[in-house]
Amino acid sequence: MKVSIITPSYNQAPFLGNTINSVLEQTYPNIEYIVVDGGSDDGSVDIIKNHADRIAYWVSEPDQGQSDAIRKGFEHASGEIHAWLNSDDVLSLDAVERAVGFFEKNPDIDFVYGNRLAVDEQGRVLYKKRMLPSGAMSIYLSMVLGQESCFWRRELYDRVGGVNPERFFSMDYELFSKMAQQGRFKYCPGIWGGFRIHASSRTMKEYATFGKKDVAEVQQSVWGKQPSTLAWHSISLLVKIWGCTGIWTRNPGIWPEGFLSSDKLTIKERLSASFHEGSRFRSLTKWFRGDVVGLY
Repeated sequence: MKVSIITPSYNQAPFLGNTINSVLEQTYPNIEYIVVDGGSDDGSVDIIKNHADRIAYWVSEPDQGQSDAIRKGFEHASGEIHAWLNSDDVLSLDAVERAVGFFEKNPDIDFVYGNRLAVDEQGRVLYKKRMLPSGAMSIYLSMVLGQESCFWRRELYDRVGGVNPERFFSMDYELFSKMAQQGRFKYCPGIWGGFRIHASSRTMKEYATFGKKDVAEVQQSVWGKQPSTLAWHSISLLVKIWGCTGIWTRNPGIWPEGFLSSDKLTIKERLSASFHEGSRFRSLTKWFRGDVVGLY
């Protein structure tokens, strides 16, 4: 199977090289890699050019934002399997091989997802998060899925109409929600992707304001309802507690050079870091985080 991976990029030069290398160094050979840059002026284009001979298609031009870039990338994709990797995240170097192997053994499955690592700006692994093996086909899927650890069949992507270019924050939640209503999802053990925590991350900066409203719009437009505040936060807490059970595991998979083992972190650091993702618990555990608070 050919696998098409899209990276949307805009002024992420400090991380872009790691992202590109984590795709180009995959153990699986048949990958079509596409990079869509929004006209960066921070040196990103030079980084892309340095790898241009191994990138199937790339462009650097003004666009309408991340969703527009992702959609544009998939319009150039010809693979049977799709994924996208943001320009500050990374893949385990054997993630594609494992995902394709799963699809080959499970022809009835349309979408597969694995677990995630969280890494800081220096590439230090903060924690490992186990994703729930169920719940990925529900309104709560945004808590269950780590976007950088997801792969799906092109046929399902086309069936739901692809990425909505007018959705500026929760484009993955909207896309995956539509897919969940028309396809079959399956969890696969193993850590496939690394999510980057840094000061300029959109996930970290915008969820509490713009992002929260955007998620509510997706819930209403795609699912036709919004869960109660109590239900939403209760499920969120359960998912976080489950995710924390992964912090003591070692790092299965093959990882790019420069990524340090979280085994070097204390239990205190790993537990506190694992509650980071848009969490209300951060304010309650500020005293507990110690030095790790500087990473948020």
